[in-house]
Amino acid sequence: LVLRSTKAPVQSNSSVQGSRKLGVITVLIAALLLFVYVGVEAGFGNIVFTWSVKSLYYSEKNGHLLNALYWGGLLVGRVAAIGFAIIIRPSIFLFINLIAIVVSMVVISFGNSIVGILWVSVTIFGAAMAPIFPTTVSVVEHYVNLTGKLSSVLVVGAAAGEMIVPLILTMIYGSLGEGHNGSVALLVAFNIFCLLML
Repeated sequence: LVLRSTKAPVQSNSSVQGSRKLGVITVLIAALLLFVYVGVEAGFGNIVFTWSVKSLYYSEKNGHLLNALYWGGLLVGRVAAIGFAIIIRPSIFLFINLIAIVVSMVVISFGNSIVGILWVSVTIFGAAMAPIFPTTVSVVEHYVNLTGKLSSVLVVGAAAGEMIVPLILTMIYGSLGEGHNGSVALLVAFNIFCLLML
């Protein structure tokens, strides 16, 4: 019977520092993604009613219904994400959701004259937005050992986005005036930016 040593190989100091730098960069990029994601989620939820009533000239009842479809899509997306997370790798699931977000936002921006298409697109947008936060954390955990400090960077990024992005969207919407799709176009730009960050 021969016993072999189970000592882990010794890493050089430079490879440990390189690994830490890569971990910090990964967490910062994820925090930026969550900043944009949470901000867009809250911002769209804030302006969808006003945009539909003031810019698309919907009745208040239909504006409320469109808003409910968005939040309902988010709910369904969060529940469905549990099942999808079991069968799809987090990085692929994140990529699929970001593509669905961008496509639905482009349709919302340019296909909003057809009511049925707009309503379906808003619902898909909400459903695709739902799993972004937990999937992003899952992807980061795959590459980095998330400590309390690193996790707090993700949460602070998300919280900052929830405060700043809706304010920016509201200011842009207010400055462009009624009947303009400027805020929605900005949402599309934010989502394309998120997609390119991958």
